[in-house]
Amino acid sequence: MVKKVKNVIVICDFAYIEGGASRVAHESAIALSKDYHVTLFAAVGPVSDELQASKVNVVCLGQKDILHDKNRLHAVLQGLWNKEAKEKLSKVLNHFSCEDTIVHVHTWTKGISSSIFEVLEEKGFQVALTTHDYFLVCPNGGLYNYPHHHICEIPPMSGTCIRTNCDARNYGHKLFRVCRQKIQNDHIRPRKNISYIFISDFASTQLLRRYPSIQKHYFLENPINFTNRFQVECDKNSLYLYVGRLTDDKGIRIFCEGVTKAHVPAVVIGKGVLYEELKAKYPQIKFVGWKEKKDMVPYL
Repeated sequence: MVKKVKNVIVICDFAYIEGGASRVAHESAIALSKDYHVTLFAAVGPVSDELQASKVNVVCLGQKDILHDKNRLHAVLQGLWNKEAKEKLSKVLNHFSCEDTIVHVHTWTKGISSSIFEVLEEKGFQVALTTHDYFLVCPNGGLYNYPHHHICEIPPMSGTCIRTNCDARNYGHKLFRVCRQKIQNDHIRPRKNISYIFISDFASTQLLRRYPSIQKHYFLENPINFTNRFQVECDKNSLYLYVGRLTDDKGIRIFCEGVTKAHVPAVVIGKGVLYEELKAKYPQIKFVGWKEKKDMVPYL
């Protein structure tokens, strides 16, 4: 039981900003460090400049994320059960008391794995888990059939789900994700120490109807900060801008098709599996890759 919070342990696959979820994890960790002792626990480095310049204590395992690990057997084993992450986190927790420490999990599927949840409950820590995506219920994390480009309504982990090739890569990768989901369900769902945080009403509806036994859940919008507060006259804009991961479920194909048909200038900020394909297909659109926040400002 937490009596008064003094420490916050933020758990995130990446020690650098890899996407939206890691940005929220890092920025909230830095903001919390003004009033609390904050530790960020990550599997994949390097550590970002922003974290290094902050008061946040960073524990990074220096591992590769499972997608970019060239040793595919090692990647599979780490993705299913990251033994090193569990052992290292256990040692980190030994320096904290569950009476004044909250653990906030943001991402775990790309590096850390679900191995950590067992030790968190064993040591008596209360956990907040933010659902940035649908990995809590869906093997591919999107509730989406990537090869056929449509929302998936098949019950997750049912026989039909397991037989369906919905993965953005191939069916073999889907089977890996099914195994990972089975292990995850076995090691997250029985835990009584987890409170779930939903970031939108829509996401909470989709998750709860597929995982109705969740008892403790709350709504908390992702933090957003603005450098400028003046009203933008949108009708005078001369540029259309897309910011985000380049995958089918994000609507990037619709964006590219729309700006092309409208004959308007456009810039795409982001990376993903569709980057090379769309860059070749739409040469009139400027694809600039992923940018740090400060480097996005001129486009915005």
